[in-house]
Amino acid sequence: IRSSLKCSFSENEAMKGKRPEIIIVGGGFGGLNTALNLSKKSWKKSTKPHVTIVDKKDKFVFLPLLYDLAADSISFKGVAPTYKSLLEDTEISFIQGLVSDVDFESNEITVIGSKSSGFNNLVLADDSQASRNFKYDEIILAPGAESVPSTVPGAVEYSWPFYTIEDTYKLQTRLRYLKQSGKDRVKCVVVGGSLCGVEIACTISNYFDWCDVTIITRGNEMLAGADQDNRNAALEKLGRLNIKFLTATSVKNVMPEMVTVETLDATELNFDSDLTVWTAGSKPNSLLSSLDLQLSSYGKVKVNETLKIEGKPNAYCIGDCACIEGANLPSNAQVAMQQSDYLAHNIWAKYESKKPLNFKYSQLGEFIRIGSFDTTASLFSGSIKLRGVPGWITRRATYAIRSPSYYTKNEGLNLIYDAFKVSSNIFEKTTLMLKNK
Repeated sequence: IRSSLKCSFSENEAMKGKRPEIIIVGGGFGGLNTALNLSKKSWKKSTKPHVTIVDKKDKFVFLPLLYDLAADSISFKGVAPTYKSLLEDTEISFIQGLVSDVDFESNEITVIGSKSSGFNNLVLADDSQASRNFKYDEIILAPGAESVPSTVPGAVEYSWPFYTIEDTYKLQTRLRYLKQSGKDRVKCVVVGGSLCGVEIACTISNYFDWCDVTIITRGNEMLAGADQDNRNAALEKLGRLNIKFLTATSVKNVMPEMVTVETLDATELNFDSDLTVWTAGSKPNSLLSSLDLQLSSYGKVKVNETLKIEGKPNAYCIGDCACIEGANLPSNAQVAMQQSDYLAHNIWAKYESKKPLNFKYSQLGEFIRIGSFDTTASLFSGSIKLRGVPGWITRRATYAIRSPSYYTKNEGLNLIYDAFKVSSNIFEKTTLMLKNK
């Protein structure tokens, strides 16, 4: 596309006084689902908006399935479909670029390196160095969180982070290499005792025939904040997999084949490690701190109960970056997706002269993937508990239903079918053994 082709639907149509322009910064669970929910609303012809998602990546990443990708149990397409494939049957536009500024006075954003494939009424010059401004009538900030580079000596050079699709691909390559290396026993250290740390530790342990895995966490307990029954089931599985963990322990140094840690009583310990995975540390997107916004002590944007940004009449924020006063919300996809439902309604209500809704979070469930065909699940505030294959099937079915991607749905359903076959074989073998007795 030549650089002379610099026009967008919003610029041309705004001059004609037509459709309102809604720009969504970030195409994660919150941003993408808000766009899709807005497109499904029953709008009057005069108020139907044009929606544009801006994201620096060209793919949506279904983060909860990164563990499955690392374990080679799902394809890349199933985890990271392109925005083009997700949006081509909608009227939603997509710009791939980095948002560097938002001017809340002039209702304008600045995007660096913007480019588009030209679908859905949007044509842009493909110039990675260009900086372009786009007008909006409503703006939604949903840039998500980002990993915090560790300051521990050697961590950046010699550990594998686990936060993005790129991280997962590199980890997958390393796991394959170690599996083919002929080592009698692979040794691994995982830094971080949250759900992410425990799930990747179990994934690695199940990947190898023989593997020593140790989890290091600065926290006083493993899986802090998790459902208690899920936590107990996960800790039990760690024991059965012989995965050791140290709490209240800090990493002091990371070397190519060794990790040095320090316990609470200042004792230093060394662990041999063929693979060190770093899951600790994240923060709200750094864009937010550069904008004229009221931020919480954790760097999140302060919003009211309708998800509107304080002091900004036509600006909203959802997901990992939003902070509702008095609401202690977890930073996960479930919150972002529920907020996308409320926010789509509230923006629709504004243009249709309806009443907005205050956001209310419903804890629908928590999954911890602790092995192949093994998940511990707590659903509907703990009223339903599942473990093993039933928990795994429920997890994959939930993700298949909630995923916007055909590939994720299709692969999820195929894997669920495989899980049913595994369960059926186990049941048949058990029944046969009982009959023989």
